[in-house]
Amino acid sequence: MTDAETLRRLLDAVAAFRDELAPPEREVLEELEARAAKGQAGMVGDDRSLEILLRNVKIRRKKGLTLRPKS
Repeated sequence: MTDAETLRRLLDAVAAFRDELAPPEREVLEELEARAAKGQAGMVGDDRSLEILLRNVKIRRKKGLTLRPKS
């Protein structure tokens, strides 16, 4: 299980980059935010999922890649 403080810190960090997330990444963030809002405890791997989302954004920024919104 992920402790609540770590989960909240990671949720806030990822939410700051919400506009830079790919649609599937945004879905993961929204699902974890919804569970946290209901007061549900973090599950095994939630912290790792959020760390991966942060890493993905950092990699895209470093490489100069941007996600284009679907028209």
